[in-house]
Amino acid sequence: MYFILPLLFSTALFAAPTPKELSQTKKWHRLLHYKKTWTGSYESEADGAKFFLHKDGKSNPQKELEKAIELFGAPGALNDDHPICRFPLRYKWLNQQLGMPWKADIMQCKNYVEFFSKLAAKRASVVFSSYYLGSPNSAFGHTLLRLSRYDNPRETEMLDYGINYSAVANEKNPFLYAVKGLFGGFEGKFAAIPYYYKIREYTNVEFRDLWAYDLKLTMPQVLEMVDHVWELGDTYFDYFYFHENCSYHLLSIIEAAVPEANLTDQFNWYTIPADTVRMLKKEGLIEEGQRRESTYSKLTRLSSNLSDKNLELSKDIASKPEQTQTLVAGMDNKKAADVLDVSIEAFDYYNFEKILQDDAKTKAQKEHILSARAKNPVITHDEIDPAVTRKDDPALSHSPTRMVLAEGYTDQVGKFTRFEFRPALHDVLDPIPGTMNTSQIEMGKLNVKLQDRYYKSPKFIFQDFTIFNIKNYPEQNFWASPTSWEVDLGVKQLNRIQCFDCPAAYVMGSIGNSLQISRDRLFMSVLVNGEIDIQNQFTNNYRFGIGPKLFSRYRATDAWLVGLTSYYHFNTYEHKKMFQDYEWYNELELRHHLSETVSLSLKGNGYEQERVWVTGGELGLLYFY
Repeated sequence: MYFILPLLFSTALFAAPTPKELSQTKKWHRLLHYKKTWTGSYESEADGAKFFLHKDGKSNPQKELEKAIELFGAPGALNDDHPICRFPLRYKWLNQQLGMPWKADIMQCKNYVEFFSKLAAKRASVVFSSYYLGSPNSAFGHTLLRLSRYDNPRETEMLDYGINYSAVANEKNPFLYAVKGLFGGFEGKFAAIPYYYKIREYTNVEFRDLWAYDLKLTMPQVLEMVDHVWELGDTYFDYFYFHENCSYHLLSIIEAAVPEANLTDQFNWYTIPADTVRMLKKEGLIEEGQRRESTYSKLTRLSSNLSDKNLELSKDIASKPEQTQTLVAGMDNKKAADVLDVSIEAFDYYNFEKILQDDAKTKAQKEHILSARAKNPVITHDEIDPAVTRKDDPALSHSPTRMVLAEGYTDQVGKFTRFEFRPALHDVLDPIPGTMNTSQIEMGKLNVKLQDRYYKSPKFIFQDFTIFNIKNYPEQNFWASPTSWEVDLGVKQLNRIQCFDCPAAYVMGSIGNSLQISRDRLFMSVLVNGEIDIQNQFTNNYRFGIGPKLFSRYRATDAWLVGLTSYYHFNTYEHKKMFQDYEWYNELELRHHLSETVSLSLKGNGYEQERVWVTGGELGLLYFY
């Protein structure tokens, strides 16, 4: 009797969980990508019917699990279409939870075994590809998963595989493309591709730096991620550019292996790639980032060590590689080595398209430079200062969401209190580490004011709403002369004395050039700016203005930044009648970053319009979260 009681107790204690209990676990929800709806029910974010075994599986976790148990335990031989072969991670997990009742020979799943053997990884990394304003899809950066079968993935990354999630987008109409991208009109799918393809695409074609962060996962957890990637191969998700994008679903793969991690739930409205990297660092799931320079980044870095004369020589060698030996003849070996190192990168930069096409003539031309470098006895130790690299680490970037509370004064109107909310992402005076140094992307920014009118009768005023405001100020240097540009679209109050509260729709664009006058300290952009304002108080309901614009920023330290904006517009109220009016606007802002979440702003501005000069200023508190 005394032996029976412990036996009964242990049997009850260690009884296998019921299907209902298992269907309520985080692991099952992660494997099926279930999310709780506002009504309290569940629905999977996966949209392909093949991802579910039960016809109600998308919205019923218990029925899906019960169907899985039924099919996994059914007798019969396995083939590639069998549920066990299609969903090996579900099978392995359920088998373990139920006390290993099934003895399926998973080696019969030929396609799965081939995939698993090809990707069977020891390590996994999250890779961030830097911001690329040349393409709307990549303006916010991009993240993918890198799987490595080797102990040192840094040295063998060309043999790794990348797991990429992207939209299957064949739409050529730019308007429909944007609408579909915003509202889930494309299918998003996962693909496993050799990682070196992504290296070539990002670093050698788009000239974007890559940051790799090893995930702090065990090898069994990494293998579970491999299994889950296989399970996702036959399904798709509705792709939303701002939410269910590359970064969001990369996090969902990590959650499948680490169900206790609460990652995707932290992004309810929008998911920004750099923000997910920062969050993974905060959660303690990634190691320190390792940077892989693009061809252009390495070229500009190596060029900083050469004199103007030797830079010209490097360009000559890159342009006429057949004359390499003649051009470096008689040079000191050390100087020649430095010149040739830069020449190799310059040749790749100038000929990247032909190199990607594996053009035989281009390869033969480069061989002249490589041969000369091989004969030079100087060994180059290309070491990058970690302190310099670290400041660009996206994991150190500030939070994209920002609120501002400011008190200000305008001499022609009175004092005001201003509130601003910006969902994303960065302006050129925000904290610099880990962000776009000389670029800006702001979307959905809203400003409202409690404005006195001649020191009495405070009134709430809609100040402006920015649909998007993008500024790109790439610097001119020896190797490139990129164009600086701005695009701004939204609704704003116009600075008109005769109209106190008169918002107008506007579109603004600028084009010009930028210079780094003191590297990483001062840069200046000189642009031609044009703006169209649409409002019924104008003749023909619109006004057009054009004129010069200047923007400059001085960085005393990463904590102290000063920005100056000045533009002059020749405006017209009527079609084809220029110079009827003018506007001259100037603003100086001092930004002090107290921490990664709190900053102070002091602004002073003055503008002349309708032949009246108006001055004002404000003191603001900025909070990033």
